[in-house]
Amino acid sequence: MDIWTTCIFDLGLSQFQFERLTLKQFNALVRRLNKHTEDKKYNHASLLAAINNQAANKKSELMKPEDFLGKESKPSQEDLDIKMYNAFATIKKLNNA
Repeated sequence: MDIWTTCIFDLGLSQFQFERLTLKQFNALVRRLNKHTEDKKYNHASLLAAINNQAANKKSELMKPEDFLGKESKPSQEDLDIKMYNAFATIKKLNNA
């Protein structure tokens, strides 16, 4: 994940806001963005499940939204925090070089 791209395009921050962003603020904004994305995915999956269930002939054919989301393994919050810290440390090193 490219931090600058995430901040400018996904979060809609200005260059000025990006340059003054702290790691804690960035983490909070990305968590919010990820929750929003997961909510949208669940809403779409709910719609797909509802459409499928309208056409189902048997109870065994009924589906839940989770059936459309797959079984992705998610990294722990600690792993994500470590990756974010390392990314910011790299950016600071590059800016100071």
